[in-house]
Amino acid sequence: YLGREAKLCGANSWEDMRIDEIVYVINDLRAEIAKYSYEKDEKRKGELKGPLFKTTVPFYLSKLDAHVKENKGYLANGKLSWADLYFAAISDYLSYMYGSEITAGYPYLAELREQILEMPKIKEYIRNRPNTRD
Repeated sequence: YLGREAKLCGANSWEDMRIDEIVYVINDLRAEIAKYSYEKDEKRKGELKGPLFKTTVPFYLSKLDAHVKENKGYLANGKLSWADLYFAAISDYLSYMYGSEITAGYPYLAELREQILEMPKIKEYIRNRPNTRD
């Protein structure tokens, strides 16, 4: 709803589907990282770590990075969409759960994230938002 109101959706149902597809991929990545991050059993967490760090996360991030490269600096349709804002918003959380900067080694994603976070209204919000990480 808000994406449409802010004109951050696609121009047609095909473009909307491309945006949704990207957001589903980001959510799949989040779920995989969360399985590892929230695992309480240290043995099981250790078993999850190798595949997550060596295979799963690089798989997802390389695909997303390629999308940004192919779409003129954006995740879908060659223009700013709510998927780009969603990725920038969730990237801190993903990095927190992952234990390091999620966009490190993925230059197109890193540039997209930086571009979003430097938007004046977003930058102002981040500067003034309450600290909730304690």
